[in-house]
Order: sequence, then structure tokens, then C-alpha cells
Amino acid sequence: MNYLLILPLFIYIPLATFYLMLTVTTYRGRRLHQLADYFLILYLGLSFVETLVLLINELDVLDVFVPALRRNLPLYGLLILTGLLINITIILLQKKGPAWSWVIFAAVWIVGAFLLDGNIFSLPDILWLGEGRGFYRQSISFVALIVGLGILTVVMGLILRHIYLDAHTAFLKNRATYWAEALGFFFVGIVLIFLKIGMIGSVFLFIAALAFTYLVRTFRLPDLQVLAFQLLSNTFASLLALLIFTVGVLLGDRLLGSYSWYRPVLSSVVMAFMLILFYAPLLEKVREIIQELIGAMPDRNRALKEYSKSISNVLEVGLLSTISIGLISESLDVKNGALFLVDSIEDGTGAANWRLRGVKGMGDNLPSLDVLPEKTSFARILAEEQRPLTQTEIDISPDMQTIPLNVNQWLRQQRISACL
Repeated sequence: MNYLLILPLFIYIPLATFYLMLTVTTYRGRRLHQLADYFLILYLGLSFVETLVLLINELDVLDVFVPALRRNLPLYGLLILTGLLINITIILLQKKGPAWSWVIFAAVWIVGAFLLDGNIFSLPDILWLGEGRGFYRQSISFVALIVGLGILTVVMGLILRHIYLDAHTAFLKNRATYWAEALGFFFVGIVLIFLKIGMIGSVFLFIAALAFTYLVRTFRLPDLQVLAFQLLSNTFASLLALLIFTVGVLLGDRLLGSYSWYRPVLSSVVMAFMLILFYAPLLEKVREIIQELIGAMPDRNRALKEYSKSISNVLEVGLLSTISIGLISESLDVKNGALFLVDSIEDGTGAANWRLRGVKGMGDNLPSLDVLPEKTSFARILAEEQRPLTQTEIDISPDMQTIPLNVNQWLRQQRISACL
């Protein structure tokens, strides 16, 4: 059996199947007014085609094509995928419309490379520049594709850098960081394909596609700083516990090994029981040491206690707004905010509604919201679930697609980052 022939089938066919399933699933769960969803569906569909092209290229089954065209065919797809990713980045992180210019740029670049690869104009194999110097036509096409991908990569990096530096909230910076990591997998995959390691490169592209899908479809992302701190703390605590366990077992064997009743399993059981009892204090101590070394992590419980204590005896609304917004802004690292007083009103039918009256906090006064139905998902999350509601969740969550038009317009007018 020719394993070199079978191996690409075992890699590319499952990947193509997963791409197809992911495309169909994303299409069925698309949100009507989210352009990022449609660009993501197009990206996943083209990734499916790109995987099939890589498989065909690996097996050399399309000899009818011009060799140069067959060799560069995967690079055409990578150019289009990169142009689509630029659009998804802009739509998702900058909340702007699509930048079709970069997709058009990729398409025009592909057309130029195709004309050279297919030799549509019957050009000679060597394009002479004079004085005995010239370039192979196929080499020009390949270099052009590399340059095109390089340009789009630089553009992507500049856009992401601009988004991160201009991000006015930790929420957006966190999402931009996740997006940059996913792009890292994507560009590693591109490099591997350029190096003729297409099977491994396609796996990296698939990991990137999974990450892009997760980031576009998920509105509440874990805090990377907190995740890194927890991972570091648990790793060091586990290593320290393993060291204590090993030293304890060795000491027990050395001190008690001469007794006839002693068994090595006895010291192992005793040390395991001791670690079960004292692992939590050990982990807490490790966290304290790491906090001292790398800087203190934000203590949410302490911030809530200080917030409650500060506003408990304030009766004047303006002062209450200043104190509450100031404390929240310091904790969340935001620059503007306002306090809204909630009044309960009725619409004559017995249905409960709310009216939000804005009180000046940090920044400009925000207009009031005359009617907020109690049964809306926006009101339910803030009142019943009592958790923050970010602008990203408002834009992405399917539950938020049904909020009344007046509430949606009011939220977009405020340009808020989060509601508490």
C-alpha cells in the first residue's frame, strides 16, 4: 500500500468535511443584520474549496492544467481568504462596513497571476529585459503572489494594531488579542503551504477557521489575563505538590524502610491524603507569590465592597452619579459614563415599562429613554440576571436582535461599551 498516497486522503478529506459542516452550521445560525456572519460563511465555504484544491495539488491528478497554474492554484485561494479576513476584522472589531477594496485588490492580483500562469497572451517562457538579463514567466507569477500576500498581511497587521491602540475598553482589547492569536495560526498555515508542507499547513488553517468562527459567534470571551494567571498559578502549585509528594515518599521510605510493617504504598497514601487537605492553601499561597512578582490582579469582590460602601450613604443624585461612575470607570478602565435613574411606568394596558432618566456622570449628558419594556431581553439581563451587558453582546447575541427599534436606536446613539 502506498502510504504517501493515502496520507493526504486521511488529512484533507476529513478537513474538507469539517469545513462543509461548519459552513452549513454557520449559515443556519446566521444573524440577518450581521455582515460578519455572511463574510464568515463565505470564508468557510472558500476554505472548503481551498482544502480540495490542496488535496488535488498533493495527488497530482489534474495534469490537464498548465503545471505553473496547478502549482499556484492554492495561493489564489489564500489571497482571497486573506482579503475576506481583513473585512471580517474591520466589521467585527471596528464596527464599520466592509472594505471591498481589499477583496478587489486580491481578485485583481489573482487575475494578473492567472494571465501569467495560463500564458493567455502567448508570452515567451523567459521575459528578456535586455543585456542578457531576463526572468522566467512562471517565477514572476509566483513572486507576484508572494508579494500580494505580503501586502495583505501587512495591511492586516496595521489594521489590528490600530484597533488595539485605539480600543477604549478592556473588552475590545481582549477580543482584539484573541483575534490576533487566531490570525497567527492562519499565517503560520500560509507559510507552511509556501514551504510545500501543505498537509500541516491545512491543519493550522482549520484551527484558525475554528477560532474565527468562535470569535465571530461568541459575545462573552474569557479574560486572557485572568486565564493566564490561573494557568500559571495551577501549574506552579501542581509542580510544587508533585515535588512535596515525591520528597515525602522518599523520606518515608528512607526513615521507615527498615521496619517490617512498612510498605511504600503506605507513605504514598499518607502524602496523597495530606496534599488533598492542604492543596487549596498551597494554591492560594502560590497565587499570592505570583501576584507579588507580576503585579496584583484586579480583586472584583473588593471593588464591589468599596463601591457599595461608597454609595450607601449618598442621597444627592449628582454626587451619587459622580462617585458611582468614577468607581466603575476606575475598575473597568473606561473614560466616559453616566448614571440612569429607572422609573416604573404603565402604558395603560397593565404592562410594566421602564423609563431611563440620564444623570450627568463622566463626559456628556446622555438622553433619556422614554419607554423600555420590562419583557425585553435587554431589560431581563440587567434586572434579573444582574450582569453587565456589553455592546459586543448587543451587536452579536441572537436575543438582542428582537429588542424594540427605539431601544436599539438609543443604544447605538450612546456608543456605549457596557451597561451595568
